Amino acid sequence: MISLLLAVTACNTAEQQVLPATGTGSLTETKAPDSDDYALPLSEEQDNNAIAEAENNPIPTATAILASAEQSTEPTIKPDPQLIITRKVPADLNWKDIPIMPEITEYALAIYEQGIAMGRNPNHISVVGDCQAIPFVFLGRYGLGQFTLTGTDVALSSMIRHYRDSFAREGAAVRGGFTAASVLSPVRADPDLCRPGENPMECEWRIHNPSIVFINLETWREEGTVDRYELYLQRIVEYALERGTLPIIIMKADQSEGETPIINPAMARIAYQYNLPIINFWRSVQLLDNRGIDPAREGFHLSQEGYERKEILALRTLHTIWQQTQPAIDEVEPTRVPIATPVATPTPQPQTGLPYPDFQCQDNCLYYDLFVQSGSGVQPLGVYEVDLNNPAPRLILENISLVDVSDDFQQILVSRGNELHLIDRTTNVTSLIVDNFFALNLQTAYFAGDTRKIVALVTIDNSQQIHFIDTISATVEKIITTDDPPISLLKQPSLETIYYETGTCQDLHFCQTTGVYSVDVDSMAETLIENKEQLAFSPDGQSMTFKDPQYADALTYYKNNVLLYHQTDLGILSQRMFTFSSPGGFRVFPDIRSYKYSPDGSQLVVMQDAYSVYFEKSVGIHIYLQNLDLRMVFDHGNLEGAYGSLNPLMVWSPDSQQVIFLLTNTANDRDYSLEFYQKDMQSTYSDFEAVTEPWALPGYGYPGQAFWFDSGNNSDETTP
Repeated sequence: MISLLLAVTACNTAEQQVLPATGTGSLTETKAPDSDDYALPLSEEQDNNAIAEAENNPIPTATAILASAEQSTEPTIKPDPQLIITRKVPADLNWKDIPIMPEITEYALAIYEQGIAMGRNPNHISVVGDCQAIPFVFLGRYGLGQFTLTGTDVALSSMIRHYRDSFAREGAAVRGGFTAASVLSPVRADPDLCRPGENPMECEWRIHNPSIVFINLETWREEGTVDRYELYLQRIVEYALERGTLPIIIMKADQSEGETPIINPAMARIAYQYNLPIINFWRSVQLLDNRGIDPAREGFHLSQEGYERKEILALRTLHTIWQQTQPAIDEVEPTRVPIATPVATPTPQPQTGLPYPDFQCQDNCLYYDLFVQSGSGVQPLGVYEVDLNNPAPRLILENISLVDVSDDFQQILVSRGNELHLIDRTTNVTSLIVDNFFALNLQTAYFAGDTRKIVALVTIDNSQQIHFIDTISATVEKIITTDDPPISLLKQPSLETIYYETGTCQDLHFCQTTGVYSVDVDSMAETLIENKEQLAFSPDGQSMTFKDPQYADALTYYKNNVLLYHQTDLGILSQRMFTFSSPGGFRVFPDIRSYKYSPDGSQLVVMQDAYSVYFEKSVGIHIYLQNLDLRMVFDHGNLEGAYGSLNPLMVWSPDSQQVIFLLTNTANDRDYSLEFYQKDMQSTYSDFEAVTEPWALPGYGYPGQAFWFDSGNNSDETTP
């Protein structure tokens, strides 16, 4: 474990753009100073001054700072969300000489005031950080009231009460394994909190809407790319400034990146460049035992004294800002975090004339759709065709989503915005089915019974209804209105009972499920289905597989490694339980990510996600095969990568022998590619064979649905 923690501490610097306190708005480049400019050791006298400053310096009063500001001849700088002004970093900037406690400049206060005017919440602060900044070691105890103040620090009490809710929470942008790159990567976002395509910072700002943010990122993992640390820190700072959030940078105590310090000098340059408050925590710990580092650990984590020193410096800095902005806070009513009002469906006007796809593959064909990040969410890139005899992805429908296919693959449902279209391969005709289709979730329409019947969610008066639609006459045969609006349908062949999930959808593929229900089509009686998550039916509807939430708790970080199966008509009397091996690893917890019945219903392929709660992402997937007739589980090996965090898909071959895995991967949290692997599920010794070369994506993206068609067999289809 020590080797892992040491590997987490490599770091980074880079060339930057720069912010004048009163400048013209022009951008200039500044080279990083040579190492000799900032590598001088502190003298004994400087050491003594540093510790005295840390322990004895009283908290600056608002009166003193405001009086100083009034004497300044420099005009007040108002931050512009469209333009960040910078100042040139001097070549001789010595990060070790930076004062422990930052000066809160007129510019910093202007950023804060502009943010309040822009709608930032004056009661909320956030933390962007790694394991040295999680609430357990940074400010969390102050939010829980587990602290004692002495001396002049007693004056902090009112401010602590004001921000205590922010101190106690673990935000979306602070995790044990985060780096400056991690907080900008959608792969590292918490899927339970964040929208598809959001990175942790975007998610934190949407959820918590902070007016002030502490930035405490002390690690860099990519050896040989340390120059990137400063670039990412710059992006983090600019993201905050553009939104009117005041960043406060906290330097670190250790120098674990190597003989030449990298992270602290980079922090100092960025703070100077953008004229931001920076706490010289390194300077404050020089006379602490072992310079504030825990001697029993790997040279990176702090001692208890070190953690306490960092907390009190952060609180003193925050108090200085709070004192000077309190009148402004009193004038602003506390605002709720802006959460988008749930909407039932996208609102583009109906379009006619959906083009007929350019189908070219005749046999052994794979079809899938792809979603990519666009603005604040994700949008469909289109539908692709892959001839598995000569594999190469080919776009056949642009900006369209796959919805479902008929068993013979002659009828295809696709959506364009809030339009549901039917593609008829027997007549080469496309037709509009409904123009008020609920398209925010992945499975909201399907073929049921024969191909003449479609079950679909449509929006009427801002609420979803279940409609039975005849594809030949394009007429609605039955309408089911439920007590709670459904947000997705659970596909199964029966037309007598419909299964659905309720909840809310705030954006495309960003939905929260509140319950699973069934409704009797004749009587309209609804039944709550308890303790069944990710419910999936066999193709004939005779059996179901699901996860029971009782097997996920705080000890497993709510990851669930147990799968349950029973026959639909017999229920719990026929129930079987399947558990799977743990992948192992530091704070890695197994979670059943998805599962898929074979077309003949006799097998279930299961994807287990090896999820690192430390790095907040998947580190690999493990594949198992459940033979439902033999009641046995077979291990089919694993693939290492971030696949589980990026909506991985599996699709069976129509003959129930093979599985293709469609997996988005990223090696660096910046560049994304779609990978295709095929595996013979009849042999545990078979390899994961690449179907084609990894296909580079234009950015963050993932497949939504996939279907495998073979003219000699029925097709298979998959959804996550």
